Amino acid sequence: MMASSGNKVILVCSAGALFAQNVCEQLFTLKEKYTIRAADRSQERLDQLKKKMGKRSTDGTFETVVFDFNRPETIEHALKNVRRVVLYLPNSMQREHYARNVIDACRKLSPQPEQIVLISVIGAKQREVTLHKQYVSIEEHLRQSGLPFSILETALFQELITHCYADQIQRGELRLPVKDDGKFALVSLRELANGVARVMEDFSRHHGQTYSFTGPEIFLGKDVARLITETINKEVKFREDSIENNVSHLVSVGWTRDQAQQMVEYLHWMSNKGKMEHPSQDAHKLGVRTVSFKEIISMDREFLINGKNRNEPL
Repeated sequence: MMASSGNKVILVCSAGALFAQNVCEQLFTLKEKYTIRAADRSQERLDQLKKKMGKRSTDGTFETVVFDFNRPETIEHALKNVRRVVLYLPNSMQREHYARNVIDACRKLSPQPEQIVLISVIGAKQREVTLHKQYVSIEEHLRQSGLPFSILETALFQELITHCYADQIQRGELRLPVKDDGKFALVSLRELANGVARVMEDFSRHHGQTYSFTGPEIFLGKDVARLITETINKEVKFREDSIENNVSHLVSVGWTRDQAQQMVEYLHWMSNKGKMEHPSQDAHKLGVRTVSFKEIISMDREFLINGKNRNEPL
């Protein structure tokens, strides 16, 4: 429900996802006070988020709106009085279309938003895999729109492992489409959410800038397994597995085949061609506290020990 308040409004898209929920929390740390408007297609997820926000849902600092990327009238409604936009897109083959709908709607506003923060992926300009091709097109459309923007490019979330591979870990293994010598990055969605807030704190300084979030470490598959072993006190061994087997695994957790294919392709690309030798320093430049993978494993320890996968949108 959209309430009336004197605050400027920040719209957070795909707010039912765990990352976007963390963004909402982080935006309350801004020095200038805003009303945070959470937009999602699912009323049920929005109701759950309102409960999570508690008092903020009644004091004018947090509100929700049902929003469908495919329905322009809902986008127009959600953008009412909005000054900033966090453009986080769902895991969908239509994400390019969705992004264009929001960007084009923002161009029609008067006044236009002061800032759009786009969440993209590392290596988009290389156009190697589906995610790259989608996001490089979205980035180009945003740049050509004339709207003020910042772009945060991200690696895969650390939470992908702890949420979607818990059953394997409980059995003492971790099977990924990564060669023994393949290096890749994992970033916590909590760290990236803090990055959004820091870019919005001083938006004029970050206009037109792109920042990369890799997390504080670059991993081999065996490094990930070792960290899990040390943290949950159970031996877990890394094993290279095929793209198809990983896709099938994510489908068994509840992902669609298209969703799984995109994520697995991206991880495979990163570990083979991504040249991930050193972590990005952009989080430090922005004053963001990096989150180690060990911290996330510790938070999700009980789920991993019990082998409980979670099909919660990330």
